[in-house]
Amino acid sequence: MSLFRANPVLGREVGVRLRLSRYSKVNKIAIYSTVFGLLPVVYVLTLRLLFTRTSMNAGRDFYSAWMLLIEMTAALLLPAALTASASTSEREKQTWNALLLSRLSDGQVVIGKLVGALTPLGILFAMFFPINLLAALVAEVRPTTFIAGHAVLIAAGLLSASIGLFCSWAFRRTQIALVVTVLSLLVVMLGAPLLYVLTDMANSYTGMRTETFLPFWFNPYFAMQRLAENPDNLGYRELVPATTITYLVASLLASAMMLFTVTKRLKLGPEELTH
Repeated sequence: MSLFRANPVLGREVGVRLRLSRYSKVNKIAIYSTVFGLLPVVYVLTLRLLFTRTSMNAGRDFYSAWMLLIEMTAALLLPAALTASASTSEREKQTWNALLLSRLSDGQVVIGKLVGALTPLGILFAMFFPINLLAALVAEVRPTTFIAGHAVLIAAGLLSASIGLFCSWAFRRTQIALVVTVLSLLVVMLGAPLLYVLTDMANSYTGMRTETFLPFWFNPYFAMQRLAENPDNLGYRELVPATTITYLVASLLASAMMLFTVTKRLKLGPEELTH
């Protein structure tokens, strides 16, 4: 069977994420308030900001802040929070072994869990895409920069989901998997800035250029920042900065390695039958 077509794990995971009936009344109120209350307010405030201050710099500041602070943070935190319990919750409900012994392929199990976790992030990006597009038009963001920025968001979301899925496979308890996932994300998000500060302190605050500090090339926020800033002010003329390309390649390779490891291990079946 195809990894996507006729995949019951994929259908179940996506259905669970989208089925409002499984949520408590408090969560339902929060969801409806966000969609029908907060979202219109965000759109109104954005339109007022962009059309009362129509300068390119104002649009670029808003576009940079939105992509860096809101969407990138969501891309890094939301998928991992959903995948960190992908396997452990099945083990705790004692349904994991039955899933592995079914006629489903290991690839279908992994893809189903992965896509199910990325579905809410995709919905979130779709709801705010008009804001991104409008801010990019006001800021006169180049089409290649706009596309590359969303590619970075997708790569960050995929890396986050892969980390959570890998930790969920590696540890048997949800709490431990969640803690290790959060620590891993903190390294991804804050590791390069901390290394930069420590290295600069060791060099007596010589003021190293961030673009020459190699760990920054693997930081999602730095990759997005290089895209969001004005290329003429930064002095580069290429369509996409090399730092952004490096992050895209590195994050996709890391995601592929973790997913391949999990998939290969699932081929062996339940752990109880492999010892």
